[in-house]
Amino acid sequence: MTGILLDGIGESNRAGAIGSEMTALLFYLVAGLAAGIVSGLFGMGGGLAMVPLLVVALALDGVPLEFLMHVAVATSLAVIILTSLYTVWLRWRQSPPNFELFRKLWMPVAVGAGVGSVIGDALPGQVMRWLFMAFLAYMIGRLIRRMHALYGNAVPADGTAAGAENIEEIQTTEAWGYGTIAGIFGALLGIGVAAVMTPVLSHKGYRMGQAAEVAVGLALIVGIFAGAGYFLGGLDEIAIPQPRAGYIYLPALAGMATGALAGSPIGIRLSRRLPEVVQLGLFIAYAIAMLVVMATR
Repeated sequence: MTGILLDGIGESNRAGAIGSEMTALLFYLVAGLAAGIVSGLFGMGGGLAMVPLLVVALALDGVPLEFLMHVAVATSLAVIILTSLYTVWLRWRQSPPNFELFRKLWMPVAVGAGVGSVIGDALPGQVMRWLFMAFLAYMIGRLIRRMHALYGNAVPADGTAAGAENIEEIQTTEAWGYGTIAGIFGALLGIGVAAVMTPVLSHKGYRMGQAAEVAVGLALIVGIFAGAGYFLGGLDEIAIPQPRAGYIYLPALAGMATGALAGSPIGIRLSRRLPEVVQLGLFIAYAIAMLVVMATR
């Protein structure tokens, strides 16, 4: 009788574990879908959507608190590699980017991403969390000022600011300065470079859509170089549950990537229909929501 009872408890525990795994996978899929739509719509923000949601889901999946941010950031970067490849193909086949601008920025971004992954591996998880929240707050302020600038000028029906075609060339020193910073923050926060580079490019006269087309290519650079750094840095952290590759948690990668690849085309279609001021307003609201999620964890 005892054996039967124990077998029943074992079966119940296994069923509960399978149910929890399915719930986590569904959560990853839905979160990835939302991140893909956001990334396609704004050309930025996929990682900013994924990291807060990953922090919630990974805690439920048994990732220790001290490694939550490391695993969330590393997994987000791995997803960005896959989604950026797809988004680059979707965007660049319809609207070729400014390859000269991409050529100036990719190497500084790669260097920054490599350095950022080394710094991230060394930082405590709580410090990474506060950095993420501080960056979100900073970006919200920048976007609000951008929104105010658009409304302060004569805004045409397509939502672009007057004089947006007066593009100022980015100098080599600026490319290295801004590109390296963008790569470092991308690696530390699990995001692409658009959150840093879009305000810079907007100030230089580029439209949001033009900046997004370059940013998706640079996000791929961040994912590759920073993802490699987190893969190597997490190999010796035995407390992180399996299956994993360094700090990259593979079940979350599979679910998030699948959802994000499905969501990206939806976001891109929306981005071509919505005026820039509407896109900015939606992104500000979304960023505020993500800040609240991180602050309440």
